[in-house]
Order: sequence, then structure tokens, then C-alpha cells
Amino acid sequence: MRSVLEMIKYRLHIFFKRHLYVMPMVVLALFDGFCFSLKPVHPITGMIMLCFVLFLIMVWTGWMIMEKEDPVEEQLLQLRVVRKRSYYMGKCLFLLAVGLIFAVFALAVPMLLSVQPIGGVFSRPVTVGDLAQAFLLLLGCSCCGIALGGLLSFQVMRDRKFALLLTLLLAVVTVLASTLKKYAVVGWFMWLLPPVSDIAEVYVSCEYFQPGQTTILFAAMVFYGILYLLVHSALCYKRGF
Repeated sequence: MRSVLEMIKYRLHIFFKRHLYVMPMVVLALFDGFCFSLKPVHPITGMIMLCFVLFLIMVWTGWMIMEKEDPVEEQLLQLRVVRKRSYYMGKCLFLLAVGLIFAVFALAVPMLLSVQPIGGVFSRPVTVGDLAQAFLLLLGCSCCGIALGGLLSFQVMRDRKFALLLTLLLAVVTVLASTLKKYAVVGWFMWLLPPVSDIAEVYVSCEYFQPGQTTILFAAMVFYGILYLLVHSALCYKRGF
């Protein structure tokens, strides 16, 4: 367990040292500023939009992290931890940690704006329950997004252009899944993607978040995120990485 924690710390150090977080966070901050400047904003509508944008940004972040990996450095890390299971576990937990960081950052602006009076930004008072459930949805979107973005790494698919196009296609289809479900041809394919679009489907006409629905959506998105990470680890192991 100690080797896993050391690997997570090391990967986070490299992540910040290479400034891989800068552009995604700038884009996220710009969207936060734009979205919540359109007064008055309904809390549910604003959070739904933020979930979709965060998911796409995390797909981008996961892709960047995998693209910047040095094969030689990764082999040295495997030798350092000795056990490959610890290596893969550390890598997966590192990606989830990055997802947590971005979810906290995404919620920071709405949280700060929520302390302003009702006439300032939001169309109704924002409760602690709103912020807590919004964080769960953002965290779920962040985790499954970064896992999907890193799924087709160079260890899994050598054709990088095709891998990029396929990753973009999966990300867009995930966001538009609610609309595409009505087509029987692609209906079965939707089960392979996280239920990000279900957030809008569930809350489009709601005034407040519903704890039961939020918990189900959060659990489902985290499940898909972990599943993608396990599939990626298994494919990398099979290919000798």
C-alpha cells in the first residue's frame, strides 16, 4: 500500500510539474465565468451544463495525461514497485485523484456565488444540499470522463489519430446519448457509455436535486469510470506494459 501511495504522489508531482492542468482549468474557469454571468441562473440548469462541460474537459485531460507518458519512465516505475498490481492501482487512483481535484475546482465558483443574495446570480437560494449533490454529480462526471479519455492510450492503440477520433466520438455520443437512445440501431451501444446525459434527462424539469436520483447517477458514473480503468489496465498488462 505504501508503494501505491508513493506512486500517486509521484504522478501528481509530475502532473503539476508539467503543467498539464493549466489549459483544462483555464477553459473550465472561463466556462464558469460565462455560464454564471447570465443572470439569473437556475441552480439546476447551471449545474447540468457544468457537468457536461466538465466531462468533456476531463476526457481531454485524461487523453493528455496518457499522451505525455514516457514509456521508459513507466517501465522504471514498474521496476520500482516490483508488483504490477501496485503499479496499475497507483495509476488508476492517480487519475481518480485528478478527477477529484477538478470536481472541487468546478464547484468553487458556484459555491462562492451562492453566498450572494438571490437577486445577484441565482434565481433561487442555493442550499447546502444543492451544493453537496452538485459535487457528487461533478465528481462522477469527472471520474468517468478522465477514465474514458485515457482508455485508448498508446499502450492500447498504436494508431494515435484513430484513437483520438474514436475517443472524441465516444465523448460526444456520451453527452448526446439521451437523444440517440430512440434509435434502435445505436440503442444497445449506449450501455457501454456512462450515463452522463441522464443528468439532464432526470433534472430537466426539476426545481431541486433529488438525493435518491443523484446517488444512483453518481454510483453509475463512478462504476463506469472504474470499469474503464480496469479494462485499460487489463489491456496494458496483456500487451506487456
